[in-house]
This record gives sequence, C-alpha cells and structure tokens, in this order.
Amino acid sequence: MSHAIETKYNGHLFRSRLEARWAMWLDTLGIKFAYELQGFDLDGTAYLPDFWLPFPSGTVWSQGTPPLAGYWLEIKPAPLTDNEENLLSELAQHTKHHALAFAGSPWPGEFALYSASLQGGLSFKPPTLCPLCNGSGTSKYALSVEREWMGKQFSAMRPSPCPCQTSANETWLDFGLHGFFSNVLDSKPDQERLNAAFQHARSARFEHGEHP
Repeated sequence: MSHAIETKYNGHLFRSRLEARWAMWLDTLGIKFAYELQGFDLDGTAYLPDFWLPFPSGTVWSQGTPPLAGYWLEIKPAPLTDNEENLLSELAQHTKHHALAFAGSPWPGEFALYSASLQGGLSFKPPTLCPLCNGSGTSKYALSVEREWMGKQFSAMRPSPCPCQTSANETWLDFGLHGFFSNVLDSKPDQERLNAAFQHARSARFEHGEHP
C-alpha cells in the first residue's frame, strides 16, 4: 500500500506530492490560494478542505455569509467515495461557497472534476478527454453512453454537437472549467499558459527542494 509523501513547495508543507503539484498548477496560472485555511464540523465529522481560492474581487470570506467569495478545493488521487461526495456537498451548503474536487493528476485526460452546489447537488465531469466520442469529435447513435473511469461508472449524455467540439478552440477541458476560470481569474487563460501550468506541475522534481 502506497502512502502520501509530505512535500515542501513555495513555503508550504503539503500532505502529498499530488497537492503540491496542483498548488504549482494554481501558481503558474496566477490563481491565489490559501492552504488548509479553515476546518469545519459537518454533522459531527471534522473536515479540513485542502485549498481556499478567493475571487479576485477581494471579497473576504465569512462562514455562511453570501456573497460568494471563492472556492473550496479538495485534491484526491482517485474518484471520490460516496462519503467524500457527501462531505463535499455538505461543505458547500454549510459555508455558502462553491466546493470543488479535482480527482487525479494535473494533466489533461488524467483528472475529473466534482462540483457541489449550495443547494445540495453534486455534478461530476469526467477526465478531459471527451467521454462521449473519445476525442474524435462525434458521438453516434446513443443519446447516452455508459463509461468507466478508475472504477467509477457514469452515464454521459449526448448533446448535439458533441460538447468537445462546441467551438473550434474549445476542448472538453475548457467546457468543464470555463466557469471556474472565469471566477478565479476573470478570464480564461490562453492555451499556451494553460499548457505551461500542466507541464510545470507534471515535471516538478520536489525531492531537490521546494523550488523545482
């Protein structure tokens, strides 16, 4: 059984290499964050979100007080368990702020996105390679298809056209993270900047110090 390795990066001691890589991804994109800012009691369960990502507006976070001021972000190496999904949903309802989880490594096609609403719903966006057409740009026949990712079963609905081809420059990744980028950066990063963020996060050699 493998264990997470505590990792130093940019003055923080992260509980795992995976958290440090996602922190580098955030840094490269210019997304501000606080690490393990605040813990909560969610119906008797102690819960400490990994990251707080404030909106650029400068709105100060206050527990349970609108307006929305940012995102709570959890990092997981694999699909969330039922209990983890429930806690993420409770976190959004309890704090009245967005709650997300990135499950997997920071690289296109290797992570999924969970998003919890303030009303209690939870959505799942599978890895960035389109789950409908597998990158071909077309999904034929069925209105929905059954897919699997790292043991998680899900149904992918088929809009028309295939969502990975909604515009010439929009990928499945853009489709899934458009609202997130709009909120934390005011605008979507260009493809070169996004590619650099993924490349930096993937290639970091943390064993040589906190400035890979």
